[in-house]
Amino acid sequence: MLIRDETSVKTLRTDGLETRARLKQAAQRLFALRGMEGVTVQEIVSAAGQRNNAALHYHFGSRRDLLKELVLDGPKLIDARRQAMLDQMEATQSLSLRGLIDALTYPLLELGEQTGQYTYIRVIASVQLTDRELLREAVGDTWNHGYRRCPEHLAGLLPHIPPAVLQQRLSLVGIYGSAAWAAWEAAMDSQVAGRFWEPAHSVSNVLDTCRPCWKRRLPHRRLRCSRSRPQSVRIRQRLNEIARCMEAIAPLRRRPDGVPRSAGVLEGHTMM
Repeated sequence: MLIRDETSVKTLRTDGLETRARLKQAAQRLFALRGMEGVTVQEIVSAAGQRNNAALHYHFGSRRDLLKELVLDGPKLIDARRQAMLDQMEATQSLSLRGLIDALTYPLLELGEQTGQYTYIRVIASVQLTDRELLREAVGDTWNHGYRRCPEHLAGLLPHIPPAVLQQRLSLVGIYGSAAWAAWEAAMDSQVAGRFWEPAHSVSNVLDTCRPCWKRRLPHRRLRCSRSRPQSVRIRQRLNEIARCMEAIAPLRRRPDGVPRSAGVLEGHTMM
């Protein structure tokens, strides 16, 4: 009798883990395809083969808690791989700009092959656009040690770039990468690479385009000239630009009968 009870408990536990995994896999695919706001609890439950919405609440608490767990699954693997790459470069004294770009990128791209599901990058891209607070809550400072090591090495390789500028460039490259790698992941997911991603050099070529983003020196002379202009000159130039724009759209602001349209609306478009 005791053996039967233990077996029943193990079966229920196994079934629960399988249901949980199916819910996560279904949710991640739907979020990747439609974005965070385009998916309902009912759709996740149905895609996971469940009948009751309570299944999601039982295993995760809420839709937001499920999304947090999905977000957190990736950084654990990414950070371990990234730190290993950085450790190897440090041990062999082979740190380079391209090596750091590789360390920032390849752990993310390898995630699909590790998990068997090419959907994570698009989920993260959606979260970054719509709910960065959720991203901070999920990841925090626990699973981004490798990422935080990269700016320190970049500062050593690019001493001519001010730290604030370097940090902003890191963020900009991250924004560029989110778009490029989301497109790459969608192609991998569909198993139809297309003309852009099909060549073997495509990923490496995208990474090569990132290097100039880091190395470019600031145009100090141009910035000094911009700062030295009196505010009255800048205001006058802006007013002249507005006046030219108003002259250009003046014909559009009259109805066929010659009566002016309302100042704020042109053919259904609000003027900014």
